[in-house]
Amino acid sequence: MRRNEAKQGATRRNEAQRGTARYNEAQQCTTWHNNVEWEDVEMNEKSGRLSGLKVVGGIFFALLLMLIFLSNTIYTYNQPTVTATTPLNGRLNKIETVGGMAQWTSTTDYYTEAQGKISEVLVKEGDRVSNGQELVRLEFDIEDIEQRLKEIDISRRKNDLDIENIHMRIERTKRNITDLENEIYKTDQVSDYDIRLVEADIKQNELEIEQADSEIARLEEELKGLETIYEAGGVSLSEVEAAKRNIQSSYDKKASLITKRGTLDDRLDNTRRNIQDTRSKNSESVEKQETSRTKQLADYQADLASMDQELKAKELDKLSLDLQEETQRKTLEKYDNGKVICATEDSSIISLSVSVGQRVNEGQLVAVCGLVGEYEVLCRVSLDNNFIAVGDTCRLENSSFSIEGVVTNINPTEQTKEITVLIGGKAVDENADSPPEPPPTGRLGFRRFGQQNFGDVNDITAGESFDVTFEKTSTGSYILVPNGALNIDGNGYFVYQVKQRDGILGKELYLEKLYVYIGDSDSDNTIITRGITFFEPIVLLSDKGITEGGVVKLMNEGDFFAD
Repeated sequence: MRRNEAKQGATRRNEAQRGTARYNEAQQCTTWHNNVEWEDVEMNEKSGRLSGLKVVGGIFFALLLMLIFLSNTIYTYNQPTVTATTPLNGRLNKIETVGGMAQWTSTTDYYTEAQGKISEVLVKEGDRVSNGQELVRLEFDIEDIEQRLKEIDISRRKNDLDIENIHMRIERTKRNITDLENEIYKTDQVSDYDIRLVEADIKQNELEIEQADSEIARLEEELKGLETIYEAGGVSLSEVEAAKRNIQSSYDKKASLITKRGTLDDRLDNTRRNIQDTRSKNSESVEKQETSRTKQLADYQADLASMDQELKAKELDKLSLDLQEETQRKTLEKYDNGKVICATEDSSIISLSVSVGQRVNEGQLVAVCGLVGEYEVLCRVSLDNNFIAVGDTCRLENSSFSIEGVVTNINPTEQTKEITVLIGGKAVDENADSPPEPPPTGRLGFRRFGQQNFGDVNDITAGESFDVTFEKTSTGSYILVPNGALNIDGNGYFVYQVKQRDGILGKELYLEKLYVYIGDSDSDNTIITRGITFFEPIVLLSDKGITEGGVVKLMNEGDFFAD
């Protein structure tokens, strides 16, 4: 048993030893594995540190690029963006279109040549009439002309009597002067001249009464005609009443003349009595006679001068009466019992002033006609328009016409210029046949419109509206800049020139102020007479305010500067 126990003990020892060996082996394996794992951990840590450095470097580089971009963006953000152009060699082209209205160039008035009645009106307003065409037919009152001749005869006889009386007064005054100068005048020798003067006034009064009777007869005859026409509705009641008042006025005049006749008879009696009384007096002294004679001589001389003027006036009245008689007699010879008023030129009826059945007086307006084929178009242009000149041609257009016209007159006013354009007529034909003289060098020259006209000028009517276009192109070439590129300050006109220079971020564009002298201009461009001798970019448009020396962005940079 002891052996068995010894064997069992040896066996347990061997197993313990083997367990110890396996434990040691396990410990060794564990140690090796731990060493290997630690080495892997160290290698992983080193690799992680390298990756972190790369990430940080990348982030730093990205931030650097972003900062550079943001710096450039911030630098250029507030810079104005401009569009540039260059001066060019070219011509000015001035053009202005305004509205205008056609008017008659000339009109003709037609009048009656004697008193009468309208028997027929052969045209109406707006009609086109030709030279010699009948317009109105009239019936003249021959009785009226004969009555006028009678009145002229009465006036002539009265005028002759006045002339005779003046001659009598002149002879008497001369005789009195001779008597005074020869000192043969005596106070008791009184002339009957004053009596003859009163008698002459009585004769004149009788003629005036006769003339009043003639006037009353004529007016009463006219009243009968007016009453007949009034009953037919041809005249108003006011005209009939006016005729009655005229008759009453003539009766009053006649009554006044009759009263005057009584006064003249009394005057004649008094004159005769005074002469008789004067002859009965002979108590004046010689001194008084001398004084009276001197004064009387002066009065006689003044009377002679006055009577001479009266005589000349009466002679003129006689000539006037002769002319009136001649006119009336020619009227009788020329117009039997009718007359036709005809157009004297091709024209259009503007207005008619008479109607059928209307009674008209001598010299009364019948019709107004406008000359066809020639019209004036009045229009207004701006006061600063200085390229339109008399003799220029222009284009007039509306929906029906496109016609060339000629400027005939320019009238400046306070705010505009009034332009008169002639269309049609001889003046335009002559202008079309003769080309205009070339303008002086350096001045604007007229560029003629084409000859393509549509519409006949004879179809135009007064009051028709047109669009009138005036256009001129300069004969020479100039340095031009757009009007929008010009600026002005207290020193004059200038342009902003775009320049290039080195900046903190590379090439940059900036502005320089260039002062210039300007000349004429049109709606687009202005002539530069001095200040620009090159063709470099200048600012035309900008989205913000710009100043000299300011940095800008150029919208069309590629047109002027290479990348």
